[in-house]
Amino acid sequence: MSGMPQGRDIGEAGTKTVTLVSVSDGKVTLEERRTSQVEFSRLSCALDDVEEWRKMLAQITAAIKETVSQAAGNSILRVELTGQTPLAWRVRRDMDLLSEQIREAAEAIGTVWIEKVECHLRQPEASETREDPRFELQALMQTLMQDEAVKARAVEMSEWLVAELPPEIRSEFGADRDALAVSVATFLAEGCEDVVAMMMGEDAPEDAEGDR
Repeated sequence: MSGMPQGRDIGEAGTKTVTLVSVSDGKVTLEERRTSQVEFSRLSCALDDVEEWRKMLAQITAAIKETVSQAAGNSILRVELTGQTPLAWRVRRDMDLLSEQIREAAEAIGTVWIEKVECHLRQPEASETREDPRFELQALMQTLMQDEAVKARAVEMSEWLVAELPPEIRSEFGADRDALAVSVATFLAEGCEDVVAMMMGEDAPEDAEGDR
């Protein structure tokens, strides 16, 4: 018998099986059998041009239902939000609220749990008002992130911080300095988006489903 009987986290996504090998009268027979009781999956939800919070939540819920209907058993999902939508800043600002609402929707469906919700949404460029000084700050931050001295300083500070962490989790930030630099660049980009979301999200219209 060979195979992986059960995924342990999102890094081992998909249906897990074992292969049963039988030998009879010199003849070898292979039989694949599903063994995982819980299936880890990534669910990508494209939200291009969705402008209302209610519609966005309904679209995500529908995608979860479709995924669950195709699963053979229980599912644990990592929901990845993608696309260009005017809600991008507000979603990033209110990720705690949206994550809670998505988990509540999943609980109502049953047999599915939400491991994490990731925001990869972008604001439509056409909606940007370049005269707004907040965009000047965004452009300045993006320029600084490309500055070699700034990147080197960020990596240097991160090395010190990682060294203060428990040994068993240090490798999660990269096995060497080059890998750490990649992680730091990602963190800087996400941090920039978070700051912009906090600034711009205040201009987003509120609706009943989005209110706390």
